[in-house]
Amino acid sequence: MLSTWIHPDDLVQLVTRGIEERVQADVAYGLSQNSKGWWRNDGLAALKYEPAHSADDHLDNIAVADPSAPSWQYQGGPFATAEYVGDPERAALFSR
Repeated sequence: MLSTWIHPDDLVQLVTRGIEERVQADVAYGLSQNSKGWWRNDGLAALKYEPAHSADDHLDNIAVADPSAPSWQYQGGPFATAEYVGDPERAALFSR
């Protein structure tokens, strides 16, 4: 999950840059400067987006059960696996 982390200040900067550059349509992954990131983000150069934060600064504070497990190798982590069922009672609150 550290690969897709974005600091709130970096998110504000990304949105602000999109407004200032009058971007009408683009695909850009909002990420901080994370060494574990894998997304190609070529579109960010046009926005002049320069993240000031990194998930790497928080590595010592985060415990991951098994970061090599297949479920952690993809965006969404174990929440994106076919086996994930979530909390049916909580999901029912949103289906009304």
